[in-house]
Amino acid sequence: MESYWEQIGPELRKAAVEYLPKGEIVAPRQRVAMVFGVRAFRRSLALEQLFASGLCSESYPVVRADYEDWLTVAYLLRLPGADRCDEYFEDVYKLDARMYDAFVSLSGQAAADKYFGPVDPDAEAHVGLPRGQTRPFGGMTWANIALDVGLKSVHDFAYTWLSAQSHGSFKNMLDLFDPTIGKVRVPERDLSFEVKVGIWAAWFEARIHALGAREFWVDGECLA
Repeated sequence: MESYWEQIGPELRKAAVEYLPKGEIVAPRQRVAMVFGVRAFRRSLALEQLFASGLCSESYPVVRADYEDWLTVAYLLRLPGADRCDEYFEDVYKLDARMYDAFVSLSGQAAADKYFGPVDPDAEAHVGLPRGQTRPFGGMTWANIALDVGLKSVHDFAYTWLSAQSHGSFKNMLDLFDPTIGKVRVPERDLSFEVKVGIWAAWFEARIHALGAREFWVDGECLA
């Protein structure tokens, strides 16, 4: 009998292939759709491998990344135009500057000069700024983004639950370790467990693909 993910995973990847372009994309909104569509496609394959190996517990961070990408895509594409997408692609320079500043603080300027060489001019504009001024999305939190796209009630439950599973707790550890006999549990495939986790992942990935397909004028709303 096929597991839930063995049935739904190929369908999700098929939906992605229908809209993901084969050539270069320069339109900012389509670049966003392409980047996150590919990420969802790859995570689908990763989940398939984790489930097949009996490592369902290790899939939670992957599923949480699916959710974060859904929120991101929904936020970037919610308003007409490309302003949010342009800002998203510029934010990488803020993160580069953060990395540079952190390295200087850790190892000194001489080591940074040797390791990084000349700083990219786009990143240099952000070097030395307080971290509060170099946060992506203008400093918005995931909760802010969820509120912007109308998913606050979903976020309050889904992200809390996924974060608890991803970071781990003593309760979750009991799934991995049997304290009564002092042994680590051998990973075993649990199809019912896969369904519970797989439904979340399928929902998030389907939304990513539906939003992305719209940017390429492909009818992907059947995935919603």
